[in-house]
Amino acid sequence: MEQILAFSKKNILLVTCSMLCVALIFFTNYYFRRDKLTVSVGETKIRVELANTPEALYRGLSGRKNLCPDCGMLFIFPKSSRRTFVMRDMKIKLDIIWINNGKIDKIDENLPPEGRDPAVNYESSGEVSHVLEVNAGFSKSYNLKVNDEIKINY
Repeated sequence: MEQILAFSKKNILLVTCSMLCVALIFFTNYYFRRDKLTVSVGETKIRVELANTPEALYRGLSGRKNLCPDCGMLFIFPKSSRRTFVMRDMKIKLDIIWINNGKIDKIDENLPPEGRDPAVNYESSGEVSHVLEVNAGFSKSYNLKVNDEIKINY
């Protein structure tokens, strides 16, 4: 009888661990698909993290010490409107690419980092639905221009 109970406890533990592993794999896969996308401008692909919650929209890339060469952050807004960005608590220079209706509306290049109380505001030229932040110089290196089409690859 003791052997049967020991065997059952061992099986229960094994099944429980297996279920936890499957759940972890599923969650990790879902998380990375949901928060890691690519954005294409012509042949140029940019790996992006999403900023689509109030906290992420406020924080952005603040505090980051680096950003991989082909990476960025895509800000997704619930509706199009005029937007203002600042370089609060930034540690790296950025290009800000303002996007509306799937096209680049404006590009602000080589924006310097600022501290906790930024003095400079960067504004869209009109209503935008998305904003893409990339390393400073990225726009020029890849010859990105106003009216280029942006494709978000979900």
